[in-house]
Amino acid sequence: MALIEEYPYIKNDKKDYTRVRHYSDTGCLIVQTETGRIYEEAVDDYPCKYSYAEVPAEEPQNEEANYGDS
Repeated sequence: MALIEEYPYIKNDKKDYTRVRHYSDTGCLIVQTETGRIYEEAVDDYPCKYSYAEVPAEEPQNEEANYGDS
């Protein structure tokens, strides 16, 4: 697991010392463990109100493939 917290959060070359960025350097998604919300990257207040973890990114499923041939 390669969860990275980047502090301070930098956007448009401006440093924000009240925010922290959570993202994966391995292509995983980020899940907010208390709520179950899933993000490509998450930006939170510092200190963080929630905790975060990585989950594998799933391939989008084709809806028609789930029905099969009848």
